Amino acid sequence: MPLKPIVLLARDRLQKRWLELTEIAMNRGLIPGHRDYVRFIILARGRVGSNLLSSYLNSHPGIVVKGEIFGAKQLRKAGPAAEKDPEGHMNAAAFSVYPQAVAAVGFKLFYYHARRAPQQVRQIWPILVEDRSVKVIHLTRDNILRTHLSNVIAAKTLKWTQAGPINAVQTAEKLTRLGFEDCENAFIRTERWQNRAQKMFRNHLMHHLTYEQLTTEPAAALVEIQKFLGVEPEPLASFHTKQNTENLRDLIQNYDELKTAFASTSWSRFFEE
Repeated sequence: MPLKPIVLLARDRLQKRWLELTEIAMNRGLIPGHRDYVRFIILARGRVGSNLLSSYLNSHPGIVVKGEIFGAKQLRKAGPAAEKDPEGHMNAAAFSVYPQAVAAVGFKLFYYHARRAPQQVRQIWPILVEDRSVKVIHLTRDNILRTHLSNVIAAKTLKWTQAGPINAVQTAEKLTRLGFEDCENAFIRTERWQNRAQKMFRNHLMHHLTYEQLTTEPAAALVEIQKFLGVEPEPLASFHTKQNTENLRDLIQNYDELKTAFASTSWSRFFEE
C-alpha cells in the first residue's frame, strides 16, 4: 500500500536531518565522505513540477537534490560570500562532501536565477555551461497555460505546494480571470527561456522530461531519470500532490473568451482539454 503524503513528508524531513548530521560528522573527520558522484541540475521554471521531481529523487538513498540555491532568497541568505564566489557557493550549498552511498547530487536552477544578480554571481551560468560533466534534466510543461495559471493561483492563495488533500484550496478560491496579453507574454517568455536553455546546454548530457510525463506515467519516467543519473532504479515516492486538478474551464472565469482569442494561434492547443 502506498504511503500517505503526510508520512512521506515526515520521512523526507528525517532524511534531511540525517544528511545534515552526516555532513557535520564528515566535516569533523568522524566518518569518510566523497565528491566522486554524478553532478546534475534540474533546469526549469517555476510551476512545472520541480518540487515534485525533487522529492521523488530525494526518496532514493543514492540521490540528493538541493533547492534553488541561486534563487533570490537563497542568495540573500548566503550573503556576500555567494556574490564574491558563486562557484564556491555552489560547491558549499550543493556539490559538497557526501556519504559514500550518495551517487548523484543536484540542485534546481531556474532560467531566471542569478540573471539580475551582481555580475560576479551571473558567472555561474557560463561556469555551468563550460563544465560538460554536469548532467542536465530539462523539465518543462507542455501546457504553458497551465503553468501560467498555476503561478497566478499560487500568488493569489499564497499556497505554493501541497501534501495531500487536507489543506487543499477550494476551487472557488482559485477561480480567476486571465488577461489575453498576460497569457501571450507568458507563452512567449517561457518558450524563449526553454529554447535558450536547450541551446546553452546542447553539449551536455541532457534528459528532457515534461510535467505531463511525471504526473501521468511517473514510474516509467522516474526509471529513465535514475538510469540517466547512473543509479540503480528503485521505486520512488513523493509527498507532493497536484494542486490544481480541475479542468481549465472550472478555474478560468473567461475560459471561452480566451479560447476564442487564441484559436488561430499556435497556442490553441493549450485549450484542448
